[in-house]
Amino acid sequence: MISFDRSPSHDPSAWGPASSGAWVRPATVLGAGADGRVFARLDDGTVVNLVVATQPVPSFEAGDRVLATGERTDASFLIGVLETKSPAKLVTKQRVSARIAVVEGRERLEIRDADDRLLVSVDPSTGGMVLSSPRGPFAIRSEAGDIELQASGAVRVAGGERVELRGGHGDDAATFSLEGALSKLTSDAIDVTARRARAGIADVKLAARTLASRIEDARHEYGRVETVAERVVERAKTAMRRVEELSELAAGRIRSVATGGMTLRAGHASLEADDEVRIDGKHINLG
Repeated sequence: MISFDRSPSHDPSAWGPASSGAWVRPATVLGAGADGRVFARLDDGTVVNLVVATQPVPSFEAGDRVLATGERTDASFLIGVLETKSPAKLVTKQRVSARIAVVEGRERLEIRDADDRLLVSVDPSTGGMVLSSPRGPFAIRSEAGDIELQASGAVRVAGGERVELRGGHGDDAATFSLEGALSKLTSDAIDVTARRARAGIADVKLAARTLASRIEDARHEYGRVETVAERVVERAKTAMRRVEELSELAAGRIRSVATGGMTLRAGHASLEADDEVRIDGKHINLG
C-alpha cells in the first residue's frame, strides 16, 4: 500500500517522500516515449519514467509541468497536469486529438485525425462550425426521425461530381440531380404552383403522350411556327386572323360550310379550275 505525506505545507519543495517511501512531486516533462510513457525530471534533478494515469491521455511537450507519484523512479505515475507550454490538447489511443488553436488571433476548438487533418472546427467568437471528412464518405443519418437543415441566411450545397436529391422508396422515388451542365428531374408526377413564373431557355424539346392546357388569356410571339399533325380540330366562338402579306392554303380538298352568310371580298379575285365550275343558288346576281 502506498501512503503519502500529508504535510500541511503548500511549498512543492516540501512534498518529499513519506516514511514508507511513497512520494508525490511536481516534475518537468523532458519528452514522450514511443510506448506512451513520459520522461520527466523531478525538482531534485531525478529523472523518472512516468506511466500516464489520466484519461483521456493529453499530449505533452517538453517544458510542461506535471504532478508525479510513485515508490521508485522506475515505477512512477503521472497523475495530473500543472502547467502546459502549448494550448490544451487531448489525444485518444487512435491519435485523434482535440485542442484549442489560435487562428488570426482568435481561439478555435479543433478535432483532428491521426494524420493531423481537420475533422471539426468550432469558432466560439462567431459560433461557426465546420465538419470535414478528409479520408472517406460523410453521412448524416436518422434511423427513426427527420433531419432538418435550417439557416437564417442561405443554405448552399455543392458537389464536385454530382448533387442528388431523392424522396420515397424503390421505383416510386422521385429524384432530382445536378451533374455538370445537366439537371435531371425524375418523378411519377410533378405539381407546380406559383403566382408568377419566368423561364429563359435557348432550346426546348417536349415529348408527351397527351397534353392539355387551360389558359384564360394567352399571347404568343413567334419568329416562325411550323406544325405537323395528322388531324387538327379547332373550335371557337369567334376566330379572326390577320395576315399582312401572303396567306396560302395547300390542301387535297377544301370544304367551307357556313350556316349563315359568307362574304368573300378582294381587290382582285380570280377563280380557276382545270375542269368544271358549278354555281348553284336560288338567285345568282352578277355585276
